[in-house]
Amino acid sequence: MGNPNGHVVHGMWGTGAYKSWCNMRTRVLNKNCKDNHYYDKIFGAVDSRWDSFEEFYKDMGDRPEGLTLERMDNSKGYYPWNCKWATRKEQANNKKWGGKCVLTVEDVVKIRTILKGMSTRKVGKLLGVSSTTISMARRGDSWKGVQSYV
Repeated sequence: MGNPNGHVVHGMWGTGAYKSWCNMRTRVLNKNCKDNHYYDKIFGAVDSRWDSFEEFYKDMGDRPEGLTLERMDNSKGYYPWNCKWATRKEQANNKKWGGKCVLTVEDVVKIRTILKGMSTRKVGKLLGVSSTTISMARRGDSWKGVQSYV
């Protein structure tokens, strides 16, 4: 449905899904956004269908309470196959630090075995992830299914 100015009127302004869509577009497309350089140089893409909020909403639906839009593979752009609604904790575990996006199973086994005596900061620097990610992997808050074969 349209209005006299030619704009689509979808009635979703102010909803969580609409705010997430706007924030995604701001991060990627607005050169004045403080985080734009990450998306411009490293990730750089939004599915062209998602130029329309309605298409984004068809793919993603309502944003569940307390969740945010996450790219599952941070080396790729915003596409339906690469996005999901995630908790802040999931987002933190998937954050890019020093060039590496996520830990591998092998990394987690090393963290829990050979690198067990090293500080979380040193291990994080070595593997290119945050010390928080290392702590969570050690405690089993993340990567619960990984067994340390020692």
